[in-house]
Amino acid sequence: MTTNDAATLKVGNARFYTAVAGTPRPTTVATLKAPPVAWTEIGNTTSENIVNLTSEGGAVTTLASLQNKSLRQSVEARIESLGLNLLEWTTESLTLYYGANALITEDEAVEVPSEPVPVEKAFLAVLFDGEKVGGFYCEKASYFRSDDIAIADTNSLAALPIKVTALNAAGKDSALTVITPRATDPVVV
Repeated sequence: MTTNDAATLKVGNARFYTAVAGTPRPTTVATLKAPPVAWTEIGNTTSENIVNLTSEGGAVTTLASLQNKSLRQSVEARIESLGLNLLEWTTESLTLYYGANALITEDEAVEVPSEPVPVEKAFLAVLFDGEKVGGFYCEKASYFRSDDIAIADTNSLAALPIKVTALNAAGKDSALTVITPRATDPVVV
């Protein structure tokens, strides 16, 4: 493999969006920079730890036969997740944090359910590096709190830490799409 300095990514800004599960991802540079109306921006997020990618599972087991002690490997399924810290305390962001069955009262207070149900929507993260854009897309994802709320001091904005878990849409083998950074669209021949 040769070195490609243009393929590096230094995130200068990021935008995060939700949409109805099944909403297709934007595929051009222009639609990544300004997603169609189907996509709703989540709002302000922390500038530190812009997005955390984690995975669970994926244990590798070496299988053996009597004649061959390392015949082949079996790899357990992996579940990919992204972590965000929401800074806007709106009914929408509180619902992503507390669950789809959080009750919004007439005065827009949020009643926290005892048995929460995660929100399921499509997810789009657009990462900006100058003119280049890239990111992450989930046709279907589960949104729920990833940690407790900690209001540490009077000098920081209070955050709602959420976990976006990529889910397989019906008939799909892939739950997460990584959008490679680019400044222009590929030339179709």
